[in-house]
Amino acid sequence: MDPVRVSYRWTAEELLEAQKTHQATIMGPGIVLLLIGFYLLMTGLGLSIIVLEIQRGHKITGFPIGFTAFWLLPLLAMQFSHGPVHRFLVRKKFSGWKDADAQVSFELSSSGLKLSTLGGIEASFPWSHFSKLLESKNNYLLYFGKKFYWLPNSAFSKLEDREILKSWVLDANIPVIVKGKRVRQ
Repeated sequence: MDPVRVSYRWTAEELLEAQKTHQATIMGPGIVLLLIGFYLLMTGLGLSIIVLEIQRGHKITGFPIGFTAFWLLPLLAMQFSHGPVHRFLVRKKFSGWKDADAQVSFELSSSGLKLSTLGGIEASFPWSHFSKLLESKNNYLLYFGKKFYWLPNSAFSKLEDREILKSWVLDANIPVIVKGKRVRQ
């Protein structure tokens, strides 16, 4: 079978998308929603105490304010850590990287992966080097330890090439994970 070629430009937006996919695998979306829901519930409880104190004509003590702030501040921190502030910081840091906006090319074959960049980086790895392949809606993450190579779906020239990638990985007895479930090992 002919090698499959995958090529894309490594931009800050590509990095953000790769990080988003990776984070979703670490903390599944259910856990994140549960955590946010809990913080909202506790913040609402604190605000309810403040409103009740105001309605009763009582002086608001430090406890309801402290309780509300205790739950509200981490909620805001979570929101901003994955929101505009996070994106700004990643883009700023990325602009200083040596391989920022470099063209990245992979040649995939039945024996493994060959990587090359316009920056002069070249490397070859057998499939046994990798620990798992994660398939998401828009991309693949090919893990080696805690690190990964990112292969966006848009970089594959044909849909069949993605299926060929999965078959080579499965033939090497590497787990393929689709929507949180192993396809086969």
